[in-house]
Amino acid sequence: MIAFLVQEGVDVSKILSIDMLEAFNDSFSIRPLFSLWTFGNEIALKVPECDLDFFKKNLSPEAQHGISEVQRLTDGVGFVGTSMKEKGDVRFLIVLSDGKDNGSKLSYQEAAGLLIESGVIPLFLGNWEDNSAPIKILQSIRFGGFYTVQKQILPEMLQELLTEISNATLMKFQGLGKFKESEITIGFSNGEKEAFQILVPPWNVRWFLSRNPVVDGGVEISFDIAGELVTDQIALNFKKIGSGKEQAFSESVEYSPGKVFFDSDRLDSGSWLYVVSSHNDHNLVSGITVFSKPPAPKLSMNIPPLTNEKNYNLEFEYQGGILLDSISVGNRTVKMSSPHLSIPITLKEGYNKINISYKDVFGRIFQPTPYSIYLDDSPPLLSISNAPKYTSSEMITLSGKVSDNVGMQSIKLGDKVLFLDGKEEYEFDFPVSISSGSNTIRLKVEDLAGNVTINELVVIGDFTPPEILQIQYPQITRNDEVLLHIGAKDNTEVAGLRINGKEYLPSTNVFPVILPNERENEIEIEIEDVAGNVAMKSIDIVRDIIPPKIILPDKFVTKEKNVNFNFEVHDDYGLSRVNVNGKIATETEGKYNYSVTLEPGATKLIKIEAIDKAGNSAEKEVTVIYDVKPAEVQTKAGLFITRKVLFKDDFGLKRLYINDQELELSGEKEALIDIPFSITRRKVMVKVEDIGGNIREKAIYAYPWYLSPVILLLLFATAFFWFGVRVGVHYMQAKHQKQHKVKL
Repeated sequence: MIAFLVQEGVDVSKILSIDMLEAFNDSFSIRPLFSLWTFGNEIALKVPECDLDFFKKNLSPEAQHGISEVQRLTDGVGFVGTSMKEKGDVRFLIVLSDGKDNGSKLSYQEAAGLLIESGVIPLFLGNWEDNSAPIKILQSIRFGGFYTVQKQILPEMLQELLTEISNATLMKFQGLGKFKESEITIGFSNGEKEAFQILVPPWNVRWFLSRNPVVDGGVEISFDIAGELVTDQIALNFKKIGSGKEQAFSESVEYSPGKVFFDSDRLDSGSWLYVVSSHNDHNLVSGITVFSKPPAPKLSMNIPPLTNEKNYNLEFEYQGGILLDSISVGNRTVKMSSPHLSIPITLKEGYNKINISYKDVFGRIFQPTPYSIYLDDSPPLLSISNAPKYTSSEMITLSGKVSDNVGMQSIKLGDKVLFLDGKEEYEFDFPVSISSGSNTIRLKVEDLAGNVTINELVVIGDFTPPEILQIQYPQITRNDEVLLHIGAKDNTEVAGLRINGKEYLPSTNVFPVILPNERENEIEIEIEDVAGNVAMKSIDIVRDIIPPKIILPDKFVTKEKNVNFNFEVHDDYGLSRVNVNGKIATETEGKYNYSVTLEPGATKLIKIEAIDKAGNSAEKEVTVIYDVKPAEVQTKAGLFITRKVLFKDDFGLKRLYINDQELELSGEKEALIDIPFSITRRKVMVKVEDIGGNIREKAIYAYPWYLSPVILLLLFATAFFWFGVRVGVHYMQAKHQKQHKVKL
């Protein structure tokens, strides 16, 4: 067993490294025990004897406090030495100090006697300011070690000392007797080895503790002495020393054989040292260290209020301080053999009450408030409302809802975690970046009990629109509905097709389209893939319901036997073909030509058919007449100096010339024309052309002016007027005379 007594203000974690202690520990087949005490104004037990696994838990750095003026080094040696009695086979006390000793209630001889009784080998290390106490204690017991070392290299010296102890020749030893050999040899590589002869206590004192002060501080203590050196009525000195700076009492008594009463009291918290010694022989010293109401052990328990494990392991971890002996869960008790202890339990659905207690090495039992564990093995519910399989967006919003009967811990999307703080329901909208190709999105929901629901979905990022391979359609049509043949492909899948906003199934490949307008119709075609990428194309289809217009008269009169005639056919959007009497006519400079041979006096019917690119057709029948007879000219007298001339033709008049002046006619069959004459000119030449091209010329003669019907009519009218006037005058005179005669 190794006990460390360290002067207050020294950071043990900087001197005792874990690696150092583990190397020392591993050099023994039977693992050594360790304990830790500090001294100053008070003597404090930091760690009771324990193996290294427990001891390491107490080596965390501590806040440094100012060193008090009182340094009870000798008392500390007595306290620790006495506490090590009968613990382990070989006992070492390593004291780390600067040697100051003031305020101790023990003498050097008493401290030495307590070490001899306990069989403890003291080893003093330090950069000494005062080495009186260590030297005097060592001189009194005549074994142990004294080492002067600078503070900076104290850890290295301590490691070397532990190494030498592990390499030393250690014979089994028991300080209270029944030993055979008690020599211990220890040395360093740069010095001679020393052999320590452990002294045998000159007497044997047995202590009796009727009450245990650990629980309530109550103590009843007595002792009995055996040995040849002890005689009746020997003068004894009693000392009761507390871990604080005050001494309880010191008194002298006379020994009487038998059980001797020492003290009955209720102690304050801390360590207490009871010492009995002889006035006559300083070698006769015995003591016992008792502990009153030490602090509770430091124990952490990982007991969650919720779990999803039916078979659950309760985890316990010793954190330092007073050691634990065992832990009980329900009716099961498990020894604390290491700082970490796992105790399996079986849970039922719902609430489970867990009764836990633990006992320390002093026998105290601690019973914290019972714990409750709720077993919930139902995972959270996760629903995703709008997870696309394909997308054309580089950023999508993943929406959904999670719920749980006991509350949720977190929801995790990829590496991002959102803590839900126990919410039973939560609706989420998470932005998710999408790259081209396959994107695996992992959504994990965990409830407070640890149940997990994981949903993995794959979203294909497609940023390339479909490719329109072909569109077959009539550019010009006379129908109000046409069929479009559309071919397209996509690197994922074509999902939809719209023509002028109307949806079609893309798998049909043939699509009917209504043409609402006459003439031009613009058709918008949209092809969308499953990711939402859209390819667009616009085409124009002309709906033409107006047939071609054949520019040719219904009747064609000619005087030629062999006739070549030209005609035009007009259409707004182009012609497909023109047939004349069933044969395709050829076009030259925008006109169509056709030849026909006629017989005199014969009439020939020509049928012309024109078809435009929309399929509209126009037909026209033209009558061709072979006319070799010129027009007739008939003369009639006109008023004054004129002649009415009647021009007649069987098929129509085209043109008239009067004294070389041209007059166009409109193909009428008759034309009555007044031809004026001057007084001096009595002859006019006329020439008439019919529509067949026949021409007739004729001279027209006028009357003398005095024989003009107008002149004659005027003369006749004048004579009649004069005669009428004369008759009227004669009548009026006769009537007047008759009336006058009557009056007389």
